[in-house]
Amino acid sequence: MQVNKYQVAFDETEVDKLLHGYHRYYENVVSDTDISSVLEIGVWRGDSLKAWKLIWPDAIVEGLEKSATYQPSLNEEFKIHRLNSQNFDETAHIGEYDIIIDDACHHWRSQVATFNNFYHKAKKFYVIEDVLGVYGLANLKRCLPESELSRAMLFTSTGPTRNFRFSEYVEKNAHYKFMIFDKTS
Repeated sequence: MQVNKYQVAFDETEVDKLLHGYHRYYENVVSDTDISSVLEIGVWRGDSLKAWKLIWPDAIVEGLEKSATYQPSLNEEFKIHRLNSQNFDETAHIGEYDIIIDDACHHWRSQVATFNNFYHKAKKFYVIEDVLGVYGLANLKRCLPESELSRAMLFTSTGPTRNFRFSEYVEKNAHYKFMIFDKTS
């Protein structure tokens, strides 16, 4: 049985992507593609950046975060752009990456604005993690370019999550939607 490198990296870095089942989607869609550059939008603690570096050790891995929620020591390991992903003027100078992952605000309006600023900078894949609810998904589908939606794959998982960031209450059957745009074909 082949080891899922995403599952191993997500487990080692303790990112919630494993709880959400995202390791399966990355494995199914991205696994056979050579990735040399990664941008994750929404750094928070920086654990995902560490996971991407484990998965693609030779890749350039960078983050984008508008607030200083991440550990300052991450600046020694990764380049982190302190910008608002929704602001075109702030992000216009950002270059292209093989894969761009939006794991920032999780609100459909933010995801649409970030998509508009970054989709054209993703050479191989553009990912929107944590599409919230039927309403959020419907609005994303309504606002994103129809021509690009044909490249999108939508995955849904059910798994445990905390109701809010520092809650001790764990919701056992939360629903997660994960949208990945494959630009390789």
